[in-house]
Amino acid sequence: MGTFHLNVVIHDLLLIFLSVLIMILLMTGAVLFYGFYQYRALKNKREWESLIDSRVSDAIVFSEEVPESEFFHTHSQEGSFRNLLLERLVSSKKKFSGMAQEEIQRLFINYGLYKEAVQNLNSTKPYVIAGGIQEVTAMKMTDSLDKIQKYLQHPASQVYNEAQYAMVVFKGFTGLDFLDTLDTPLSDWQQLRLLGSLQKVPDDRDVPVELWLKSSNLSVVVFTLKLIKKFQLLTFYDQVKDLLYHTSEKVRVNAVQTLQVLENDHTMDDFMDAYSLQPVKVQLAILRAMKHSNDKRYHDFFKSQLNDHPVIALKMEAAQALFALGFCETLNEIAQSDTVPEHIREIVKHVLQDKI
Repeated sequence: MGTFHLNVVIHDLLLIFLSVLIMILLMTGAVLFYGFYQYRALKNKREWESLIDSRVSDAIVFSEEVPESEFFHTHSQEGSFRNLLLERLVSSKKKFSGMAQEEIQRLFINYGLYKEAVQNLNSTKPYVIAGGIQEVTAMKMTDSLDKIQKYLQHPASQVYNEAQYAMVVFKGFTGLDFLDTLDTPLSDWQQLRLLGSLQKVPDDRDVPVELWLKSSNLSVVVFTLKLIKKFQLLTFYDQVKDLLYHTSEKVRVNAVQTLQVLENDHTMDDFMDAYSLQPVKVQLAILRAMKHSNDKRYHDFFKSQLNDHPVIALKMEAAQALFALGFCETLNEIAQSDTVPEHIREIVKHVLQDKI
């Protein structure tokens, strides 16, 4: 009985061992197969990218004179190749301008890639939708505008960011209407993208600046200040000046930088009036703006900041402002004076040495 029981146990252990071994072999085979599949896919992608880039290059240089290869024609019917072709065309179009863009657009139309772009736009996956928006935007598919506009309310940031950018590319300043009710933050990168896509100076009626400057969304306020600064919208000077007293320090700093661009006869006085009421970061921005004014009337003000302000960074900025305005003699006198505190003399000496 004992021998029989032992044989059963050995048999069961052998079965378990064989089962585990088979599972390991199957898993190893699956990993090897997947790795080989990935390798083949990557190899194909690189070959296809080279082929597509060559086709794009020929189209740009020789226009319609160069016929496509049989290999290209055959693969241009395959879904994976067509998606890669669409991706490369969009990427190429961003790098070129003028006639080159027109040739890339022609390739997009000739291969009927609008179907893939629309399919991506209608996906349920956020990253695919974002790619689809980029594609229809780059290829100027204006009939997709209604669909893109709906994505302004999408929960995924990568989707609504692309939708915002697309609306501005297609519609210019009127495409910024989403700012009226925007409650999500505009990142610094997104602000740069939006500003970069706007080229023409707007008509005041196209941009509800006053509404945006009063937005509860601080990033909208900051973006609007940058917009005013870029296009030097002088009519909004007073509204920008009021933002020197905004609750947000970041808004105040951007207001200072915008007023510097909109500068008029009252700007320096406005800075002086606001200066003592500001936190250090804003005071620093004001000093820098005043330094670039080249107005020598502020000699005494800068000197008082150098002598009396408790913050070293402000003292340093004041000394640099005196140097920038040409008051090197004043700085030399301070550096050599025995009556001036040592730390102020060191600051001045550092500024003089650094500038020289």
